Amino acid sequence: LRVLPRSAYCRAPRTAALRVLPRSAYFQRRPPPAYDGAVPARAAVFAAVLLATGGARADAPPAEVVAAPPGPAGSPWAAGAAVVPGLIVVGSGHWVLGERAAAVRLLETEAVALAGMALGGALLWGSRASAPLAPLYVVPGIGGLGLLTVAWLTDVIGAVHGARDWPAPRPPPGTLTVTAGYAGLYGSPFDFHGLLDLRASWRGDRFVVMPFALVEPGGAAYVAAGGRGAVRLWRRAGDAVTQAGLVAGVLHQRFGPAGFHVTAGEAAGEARVNLGLLARTMRNAYGLGRLGVGLEGYGYAAPDAAGDARPYLVLEVGLGLQATRRVGLELLYRHRKNELPGGLVTGGFSFLGMVEAAGRVQLGERWAVLPGLRYGNGVMPWIAVESRLY
Repeated sequence: LRVLPRSAYCRAPRTAALRVLPRSAYFQRRPPPAYDGAVPARAAVFAAVLLATGGARADAPPAEVVAAPPGPAGSPWAAGAAVVPGLIVVGSGHWVLGERAAAVRLLETEAVALAGMALGGALLWGSRASAPLAPLYVVPGIGGLGLLTVAWLTDVIGAVHGARDWPAPRPPPGTLTVTAGYAGLYGSPFDFHGLLDLRASWRGDRFVVMPFALVEPGGAAYVAAGGRGAVRLWRRAGDAVTQAGLVAGVLHQRFGPAGFHVTAGEAAGEARVNLGLLARTMRNAYGLGRLGVGLEGYGYAAPDAAGDARPYLVLEVGLGLQATRRVGLELLYRHRKNELPGGLVTGGFSFLGMVEAAGRVQLGERWAVLPGLRYGNGVMPWIAVESRLY
């Protein structure tokens, strides 16, 4: 209804009597405007405020965040491009997939990795491969190579998977588990080929403690016992993957009837970074890095045998992802030789580290299967069964 101004129905001069017009003269019905699909501004503002506050109740749970539109699906053409020319130009797979911003970030990551490798090579040459100065060239060199490998695998896996989130890894807090399994050892210089693998873990919200033991069934060739712990110091807000913390471990090993033994302790910083920061095709997968120092001492069981101690570098680079809600995978390069099967020997005196692949298959609430494999100075596969006590 439209109300006309006063002048429309009070037209008489002051001296004249007022003339009352009929009702139809000042209450005129206007036909409703045709709806054109537009939302009035005030309605849009009100709807936005209503959604932001979660409705009428102040204590109501927050509304779910609307997911972003789905991105492109994985493509065999993109996967092929990630291999060739992706081995040289990292990010080619995402470029073919249509993820141009991710392709540029992967190419920039490759540039940083190559710069680290070049710096490590220059320091290696300049120091004449000095052992005391090894961390100066090993960290940028091996770290750069590891970063390059992670970027390339991100390109390949993301091109196959497409722009869909991986399940977020969420280990349950407050659990106590025990694990028993078997590990083989093949192609190594040791004269034993099988080990009993015993482990346990106690996991809290911010920490985990994992004692373990490896025993050659006869008990005379090899016995090892130790433990590993980790504590989370920081986690990125709104991100269940990106975090930083500290890890520490101790390991005692005894070889053969002669009683040769090695005891080592180490501590390192650990960082996990959500690979979704590089490419949304890898959201909730993570890059993993550890850097620290250790000290190991070795000797023989004989009373008059001399021993020695030396420091060593702790350096590990890799990536992990939760392939499905029940299957998790982790791939690591570990720059060390003081664990079985030992580092890959080169030139008879120096060594490269070992490559480790570890998996987890959750069978139910209480049971899981833990397969894995290490490749170094031999091949060491294992499989174990984990039982959750509580």
